[in-house]
Amino acid sequence: MPQANKRTIQFIPPMECLPVDHLPEGDEWVYELKLDGYRSEGIRDTDGVRILSRNGNDVSKKYPRVVAALGSALMKQTVVDGELVAFDDGGRPSFNVMQNAGQGTHVVFFVFDILVDRGRDVKALPLSSRRSLLETVVVFSDLVPESGVAPGERSGSRLGRNLSWADSSSAALESILWSSASMKERSCSTRRVSGRG
Repeated sequence: MPQANKRTIQFIPPMECLPVDHLPEGDEWVYELKLDGYRSEGIRDTDGVRILSRNGNDVSKKYPRVVAALGSALMKQTVVDGELVAFDDGGRPSFNVMQNAGQGTHVVFFVFDILVDRGRDVKALPLSSRRSLLETVVVFSDLVPESGVAPGERSGSRLGRNLSWADSSSAALESILWSSASMKERSCSTRRVSGRG
């Protein structure tokens, strides 16, 4: 399996989502709720910890608390894919707050994939294996939580609970993402489920 650079890890362009009209069904699919934030990449390497935007721009200085939390969450030479999400004063996710975030804004980094594990490029592993890696090598916290995933037919109740939470909190729920658990690279489709996103 390819090895990532032992020193500075370069930006890895994110896989893009494609819009579709209907959710697929079956045990081979993994579902995930997407809150409306900024797609980001968290990196810890020999240069330290940094957050890159979906275009590869370093935005670390805007989110010092999240950077510090990623330093505790990630092992050296590790890269995770995720979403920066801001919360308003009522504890609700808000894209408007995200757009105007300052250093005092409550922002968290939701992690949903691992791309490099301690110097090893793991993008070729099945998604299910990468999700298992996340649970063993990332130390999750309030500022670096794991993005919720619901597998196959079991997704109905969990997805429903998450949607209920989103509706009751007026969350900026943008879409539902899904991917094949056996796929070799992360790919997803999106269906807008809330007019607020």
